[in-house]
Amino acid sequence: YLEAREFAAMESKVAAVEHELNVLRAALEDPATMSDAARLQDTCVRMEETQARVDKLYARWAELENKQG
Repeated sequence: YLEAREFAAMESKVAAVEHELNVLRAALEDPATMSDAARLQDTCVRMEETQARVDKLYARWAELENKQG
């Protein structure tokens, strides 16, 4: 039952984290970010962490989908 609920909510979780990733990508394209080394480094680190979260969510989603079928 818990996995079924998790599976049902997974699409919205993935969408939220992907949105966060897109915001960070846009920040990287901002000249203000590019000209500030500390801000650039922080944005890159946050992007890597967010991408790892997206990857982990997709892996879990696939795992749950296999259990459903």
